[in-house]
Amino acid sequence: VLAKFEDFPIKKLETIRAAAALYSKSNLVVSNLKNWEVKSPAAQLLNKFDCYFTKVKEELDAFERTKDEESRNFKSHGIDFDFNIFVTIKELMVDVSSNCMELVLKEWGETKGANDAEKKANKNLLWRAFKLAFRVYSFAGGNDERADKLAKELANEVLCGSS
Repeated sequence: VLAKFEDFPIKKLETIRAAAALYSKSNLVVSNLKNWEVKSPAAQLLNKFDCYFTKVKEELDAFERTKDEESRNFKSHGIDFDFNIFVTIKELMVDVSSNCMELVLKEWGETKGANDAEKKANKNLLWRAFKLAFRVYSFAGGNDERADKLAKELANEVLCGSS
């Protein structure tokens, strides 16, 4: 209705909508990651987090390709958008990844008396957790100290852990 008025800033309205949608989607991701429930079994947790990580990564990668253009568009319409929310998302991805690694290592430690088939399945789980942690590391542009320590522990268990 408003667009029918002469001189109505329809481009600015569209840009505000785009910024609001981006902000809302980003805040939802932050909220989801902050409230991520880390619980056994680790295999299900890894599946769920891997799917979510892949989805968010694809969306952020797509946005990164247009970020400069979007930023210019926002600024041209006087919209101040805090792109640091994407840094927060990456940091939270590292945190959830670390929590996943901890759970996998905990479950691995509980397999000391397990049969060979269970040990092999859990060793595969160690490897999956390590690969996912590496993907998160690559996406986030690095790890924190906790994630580095857990990744080294995972790698050690994959390479040297009892079979």
